[in-house]
Amino acid sequence: MSVPIPVRLENLYTIHTANNYTLVETGTRSAVAGGTTTVLLFAEQAKGQSLKEQVANYHFLAQEQGSYTDYGFHAIITDPTEEVLENELLTLARSGGIMSMKLFLTNKHRRISD
Repeated sequence: MSVPIPVRLENLYTIHTANNYTLVETGTRSAVAGGTTTVLLFAEQAKGQSLKEQVANYHFLAQEQGSYTDYGFHAIITDPTEEVLENELLTLARSGGIMSMKLFLTNKHRRISD
C-alpha cells in the first residue's frame, strides 16, 4: 500500500501573468506526470484582506484554469483580525471545506504576534 503525498503549489503572489504562468493547470499536469493525484494550494491571506476572499480567489483560479488532479486548499492566516478569527474561520471550516490553517511565528513578512 502506498500513501499519496500531496503537492504544494505556490501562492498567488508568485504568479507572473505577463509570462502566461498558469499555476493550477501546469502545476497539476506536472503532478500527474510524476504520479501525484492530489495537490494543495496555499491560500495566503494578504494584510488587510479577508481570508474568505482569498480562498474564493483560489477557487476561481482552479475553476478558470482547470485541474488534472484533485485539489484542496490550505489557508495561511497573516492578518488574524476579529472578523477572521470569530467568523471567517468557522464559515470556511463548515461550508468552505477548509480544515487546514497555518500561522507563521517566524517568517518576517508573514509573522503574527499575540
